[in-house]
Amino acid sequence: MDNKEDINILAVGDIMTGGCLSERWFDYKDNLWPSYIDNLFRKADVKFCNFECPLYRLQEPPHDGKMLLYAKEKTIEVIEKAGLNVVSLANNHAMDFGWDSLEETIYLLRKRNIICIGAGKNLEEARKPGIVLVKGKKIGFLAYSCLNIFPKEYQPMADHNKSGVSPYFLEYVEADIRSLRKQVDFIAVSLHWGDEFIYYPSPLQLSQAKQIIDWGADVILGHHPHIIQGYQVYKGKPIFFSLGNFLFSQYHATNGGRLLTYNNDGEFKNNKKVSRVGMVVTINIKSKRFDILPVQQSKNKPVLIEIKKWQMRKYLRKIKRLSLFYNFRFYKFIYFLVKLKFEIFHKKLLKPFNLLETYGVKACFRKYLKRVF
Repeated sequence: MDNKEDINILAVGDIMTGGCLSERWFDYKDNLWPSYIDNLFRKADVKFCNFECPLYRLQEPPHDGKMLLYAKEKTIEVIEKAGLNVVSLANNHAMDFGWDSLEETIYLLRKRNIICIGAGKNLEEARKPGIVLVKGKKIGFLAYSCLNIFPKEYQPMADHNKSGVSPYFLEYVEADIRSLRKQVDFIAVSLHWGDEFIYYPSPLQLSQAKQIIDWGADVILGHHPHIIQGYQVYKGKPIFFSLGNFLFSQYHATNGGRLLTYNNDGEFKNNKKVSRVGMVVTINIKSKRFDILPVQQSKNKPVLIEIKKWQMRKYLRKIKRLSLFYNFRFYKFIYFLVKLKFEIFHKKLLKPFNLLETYGVKACFRKYLKRVF
């Protein structure tokens, strides 16, 4: 096949440029990631990410959330440096500081010829697809965010007379795909969904993803868990359940793998445990073949570090191993056990384990459960 006819889509997961990166932008801006990642960006024709924060704080937050994200305008250079030309705003932090802040973010992105999808001043605008014309082909993007990832007291979903993000309702997804299918050659669906910090998608996600492919999508790009999950190929079309974080500067992991939240005093506070590994996927729109490149964030800086070849192989094996589970007959039971493990050890619903941790018993249980699960 002539290389001129090849069209490659590159997709990364969550990008959040607030926190430490906003406060110390000039310290990090010239060394955000290794040169081989730059080369990958340059080769791709269409580049996508989920941008998980507004670039302005024009008003007080409309809800009393535990974690509210925003970044400074200068950090939009991260998007420009990567050459990203399609950005999803359908996520649970886009409206952290209200519509005015998000509207200004959309303006700043579009001013730089970056297509924004998944948010708008009303439902029609939020569901509007983004279309990229490249080498005579039209690539369409749709974006949605699940409702159950928002605080119960605050649902910033767009409606007919209300601004917000595009809600993940299956009837909307089906109607939008069928309408867009007539206009474009390839459809990518972005979904902000799933359980945070869990390596496995729910059985419901597995079945819904196949439905979305049946309706006409060519690839599904999932994000939100902040860690990588595996993938499936269904009817020759790839489904990526979670691409993980690409660059998420609110968090930095210590040697123990615990998240650290940056504050303006220059201190870090222990938070949740999370992997620093994400992935970059490149999909050829004609063959539907794809490549996965693992990426890793530094332990104590909001930048990506170079991964050695043996580490690369290790992460790729992990992604494949995760993917194998999805076809197991008893996957529902596996998922139940994994979710139970997470609820016990991460959300600490069983308080006695807090006492056991003091004596190191909990660590023993973790190692045992890791072998079992």
